[in-house]
This record gives sequence, structure tokens and C-alpha cells, in this order.
Amino acid sequence: MVQYLHDKFINLSCYTDIFLAYETSSANLPSHTLVIKLLVFLVLFAQFLFLVGAAPAAVITVADRMDQIAPMVRERLRPWFVRQRIKYPPSRVALVAVKDEQRLKVYASDHTGDWRFVMQYKIAKLSGKSGPKLRAGDNQVPEGVYDITALNPQSKFWLSLALNYPNAFDRQQAKRDKRSNLGGDIMIHGWWFSTGCVAVGNTAAEDLFVLVKDTGVDDAKIVITPTDFRSESSAKQLPSKPEWVTELYKDIKEELNALGSDGLTTESKLIAYSDIAPPPPPEPTTIFGKILRALSEAAITSSTETNVSN
Repeated sequence: MVQYLHDKFINLSCYTDIFLAYETSSANLPSHTLVIKLLVFLVLFAQFLFLVGAAPAAVITVADRMDQIAPMVRERLRPWFVRQRIKYPPSRVALVAVKDEQRLKVYASDHTGDWRFVMQYKIAKLSGKSGPKLRAGDNQVPEGVYDITALNPQSKFWLSLALNYPNAFDRQQAKRDKRSNLGGDIMIHGWWFSTGCVAVGNTAAEDLFVLVKDTGVDDAKIVITPTDFRSESSAKQLPSKPEWVTELYKDIKEELNALGSDGLTTESKLIAYSDIAPPPPPEPTTIFGKILRALSEAAITSSTETNVSN
């Protein structure tokens, strides 16, 4: 059922992005545009209910998804590993998500144990700002060193890799601060939008999914950092609160240093698939889609006229 909804919502998500784009400027829009926004939302919700009721039951396993995508993904990945003289699949994989660069860097090691920078991806969406995640609903992407605990072949965001947030360090600091309800379900996933997770687009998500599966989930980790502490430009203003953030950043810096100094150049070995941005809305084929397209175009026209007049 989840996969069925994913396929259907590829169309709906385009219009959802239009709706959300205007959400941030609601205060400056005329009343008739706000009415249009409300109608867009109601049509989206109506089609959601229709799809849920019509969705067939289906279960896709990791093995199913690997059979579907692994051959073509390995063809994409192998040349990058050949350039670094690392046999594919590698012995270990480390992913590094750098918030201020909006990059996800891939490091791998072979039987020698030496880490080498392989390639990096543009991050499509990484919500929040510099600083650790403190509680559920704060829309922050956590910072720290995390294990990859599971692969989801049937994510509502195409594919996803689950992280072990909150880890032992997060729980220890929450206990110290007397915080509860830390949140969870932090993922690296496909698509081009996210709240509290790391979205990398569907093609990059396929690459990471297959890479981690081929390497072994137990031999993969991810470092999420506000900046690349190995870089000279990292001495920028960083959060000083909570008190323990200094200890956190010290641990992250040690992890980064262990990976070596390669990969610091932002554009080095950069892979930028086209699907990190939303595609243009498809032509509507249902009555819901036609109504939604008309309302969306009206909203765009109203918003453009308002912006011009300002």
C-alpha cells in the first residue's frame, strides 16, 4: 500500500510544494489568494482519502528492491570506487552530512583499513539550522555520530536509511538536561523535501541504499555535522548552547579527522542528480488533478501580481 501511495503522490507532491511555498508568505497575500490556498489544500486532502481507500495491499522487501535497482546502481557506483582503487563493495562505509555545505560525502575503506573519499552528493533538503536536535517536533536534524540501523525499501520517500537517533550520547545529555520526548525516526531518504531528516533525491537514495546493503548495515555509519571541522573556513559562529555542545563537536571533529583531509573541496567529485529538485507538475488526468491545476495556476497568478505590485 505504501508503494502504491508513493507512486500516486509523485503527482500530488508537485502541487503540495506549490501550496507550501505560499504558506511562508500568507500574511502578505490578499484574502482571495488565501481562499485559493484553502481550496488547494482541501482538494489535496480529498484525493489523499480517495487514494487511501483505493490502495491495494502490497509488501516489498529489501531483497525485492535490490533485485529491482541494484544492477543499475552498481554500474553507477563502481567507477567511483575504481578511481580510488577500492574494491566494490568496500569493507566499511562512512557518510558525512555537512549542514552548511548541504553536502553528503561518502568515504570507504578496504581491507587495509584506510579511509578514502569516494564521492559526494548534493543534499536536496535538510531542515533546521546548526545545532543538535533536542526534542520531538523541533524540526532539527540531529548532530553526532550515528549507526545505520535499517533499510526501508518501502519508504513514503521512495527509499530510506534509518539512524539510531537518539544514541547513547543524546540520551545521556537529555537526562542531564532533564529533557524527555527526544523524537526519533531520523532517516536519510529520497525525494526533495523533508522535516527533520536528510533528503537527497531518489537517485542518490538508491545509490546509498545499495551501497550500505552491499557493504553491510553493521559496517556503515553517518556523521552529521554543522560544518566540516577539517576546513579552515569552519571557524564560523556555531551554537554555544547547550553547554555540552562543545563536547559533541569535539567528538565529531575527531571522527572527521580519522577519515582524512580529502573531500574538503565543496565541488570535488560532486554528483548532482536532477531529481534533487521537484519536477514540473504533470498534466492532470483526473478531475481532481484538473481542478488542482486550475487552482494552482490561479494562486501563482495572484501571488505574482501581488509581488509585482509590492
